[in-house]
Amino acid sequence: MIKYFWIALVLLCVLLFFFLVHEVQREALAFDTYITEVFSVGENTFSLTFFKSITYLGKSKFIGFGSILCVLYLWIMKKDYWNMAVFSIGIAEGDVKRVDKKSC
Repeated sequence: MIKYFWIALVLLCVLLFFFLVHEVQREALAFDTYITEVFSVGENTFSLTFFKSITYLGKSKFIGFGSILCVLYLWIMKKDYWNMAVFSIGIAEGDVKRVDKKSC
């Protein structure tokens, strides 16, 4: 009897998760549209330069350089090989997904 209770509870949580994902996606689009309208910028303005600088933080070169610094910190200062491996695998997985999105 307890076994079926846990199965039902897990299914309920999964359904709740998918419901929340649906709601967040619907609301996120409205939020994105609002933010786009608020921060719409013209050519050669300070805000355009600022947003281009923020966009640069998401480029592969910047993420790669920051990742190397983090791995070196974990290796040299902390001697934490487990977290170094987990971090490297996570960054590699994120980079693979980024490459897949670019090819679509």
